[in-house]
Amino acid sequence: MAIRNNLAVLMAQRMLKANDVSIATGISRSTLSGLVNNKSKMIQFATLDTLCRYLKVTPAEFFAYDPHPTDEHWYYDSWRGNHGD
Repeated sequence: MAIRNNLAVLMAQRMLKANDVSIATGISRSTLSGLVNNKSKMIQFATLDTLCRYLKVTPAEFFAYDPHPTDEHWYYDSWRGNHGD
């Protein structure tokens, strides 16, 4: 899929664990797990708003989009700074 969320990266940058985020936001661990692993097919606007406010990011920073991913690693490589050079 060409749209992914950056929750795992955003949490790692802040040294947060899912349990910390769950307690602070009231979002269930199962919801966070699905999001962290990019297994969710959707996200409620209220959940997105809560996470963006808690992490102090915009929705644009929360998501990554590539309309033409060339392989399954495009998302992870983009966060490592590997842009196919």
